[in-house]
Amino acid sequence: MKNIQVNIRILSILVICVVTCSVLCMVGGAYFTNIIHHLISRYDGKHYIDIAKNGYSNTTFGFLPLYPLVIKALASVTGEYELTTLTMNVLLLILSNYVFYRLLYLYNITNKKLIASIFLPAQPILIAYAFACMAEPLFILLLLVSFYYFKKDKILFSSIFGVMATMTKTVGVLLCPIYFLLLVLPSFPIYNVSPVFVRLLKNIKFRVKKIVCLFLIPMGLVIVFSYYYLISGDFFIYLQAQKGWKQGLTFPFFGFFNEIFYQHLYFEFVWIAMIGVYLYISWYLFKKRYTDLAIYMVVFISFYSCLKCVYDFHRFLSVLFPFPIGVGLLISKIKRNINRRKSIKG
Repeated sequence: MKNIQVNIRILSILVICVVTCSVLCMVGGAYFTNIIHHLISRYDGKHYIDIAKNGYSNTTFGFLPLYPLVIKALASVTGEYELTTLTMNVLLLILSNYVFYRLLYLYNITNKKLIASIFLPAQPILIAYAFACMAEPLFILLLLVSFYYFKKDKILFSSIFGVMATMTKTVGVLLCPIYFLLLVLPSFPIYNVSPVFVRLLKNIKFRVKKIVCLFLIPMGLVIVFSYYYLISGDFFIYLQAQKGWKQGLTFPFFGFFNEIFYQHLYFEFVWIAMIGVYLYISWYLFKKRYTDLAIYMVVFISFYSCLKCVYDFHRFLSVLFPFPIGVGLLISKIKRNINRRKSIKG
């Protein structure tokens, strides 16, 4: 009964958001379009919308095609690109919060409302990029749904959403090694089942099914590169576009120190400190036996620390959805300690 009530509330919020955005479009379409256009022009949203309108050019192959294709499909119905993208991003964030809330049930977390309430405040960059028509809202939703199905042991569905995440952002391919580690390592207490590798050895059919489904995720990049080859004639044009945007990999933290000592961007110390905070939360999740969430964070952070260009590092941190879970658990622990001390003094 409680689940039905929660679903009704979520659907009500979605309906209200759709109606509100529709009214805004009808009443003040031109005014809101100008505001949105100003936000879009400052970030990568302009490239996604340009791809949706006019297709790819030599400078836009660094932006993967799934998000622009979704924009184009919806805009073909509404006839408006900017407002359609903004409305879609708002709905995607609401759906992400809902999936995040459902994910908490799988971990038997008691303070679900507390943790769900800090999902977006803990990652305000998601809201900012939603209004700038960026791909992050779609990407975080696909990551959450993929992880949700993996947690429910539905590997095929998890891999399908992992493929879509990879077609939205290349870092979505990191789901493959994360899931692989969680499958081949012994089961952790949170799963409450026998070690996975024992089942793999006992049942060859089970093993083949899991591994094959898991390695569907990198196929997202193959699909993207094949699509690029069809429209440009160059299978690896994405890699060339990344060089044009000065993107790439290097030694861990070398990108940070390069900008600090050679470009004198001392704000990078903040990102290094943030990495320390996120690693602490990862350790806390591991300590609390949420090992799969800890592995997720460590893999993503390890990859991000090897980026050559870190000027938009805050965007990468926004996909670390286990962070608000760790923060929520930590807040709950602090509150319990405070209440315990008050009861002792009383």
